[in-house]
Amino acid sequence: MAFVNEEIPEADVEKYGLEKIDDLFFGAGVTTSRDWTIDRARDIYLREVAIGRDELSRISTWTFYWKGALIWFKREALGVEKKPDGLRHARSRLTLALPEHLTSRRQEIYQDLRDAFRTYGGGGIFSNSTDYVHDLEIEA
Repeated sequence: MAFVNEEIPEADVEKYGLEKIDDLFFGAGVTTSRDWTIDRARDIYLREVAIGRDELSRISTWTFYWKGALIWFKREALGVEKKPDGLRHARSRLTLALPEHLTSRRQEIYQDLRDAFRTYGGGGIFSNSTDYVHDLEIEA
């Protein structure tokens, strides 16, 4: 199965402990993120949980759940441009730290992260575009 964008079913809010994650890191009621990009067969999801305001609106906080490990990271949007091939190329810088036990699987995780962003496109369930390519710079 591949990644899909969807609203998060209530059963998955409980299964993955999303309310606890949100409350632990952001305080009760701070995030209202209830959509994600998920590959159920491989137990991987990508979820944007916070977006900066005003001059920080290009910086967002995300979780990437990878086969039992929750990875937090910051995404800085560096711009979007339409290329001659007709695709919109979004450039982003991700800043993340992998848990020690996952460092040997770094390339696999990064590829899955790129695949998730490819499906996320220009805004997950809110995107009606299929012409996005994400160029990700990953700083670990």
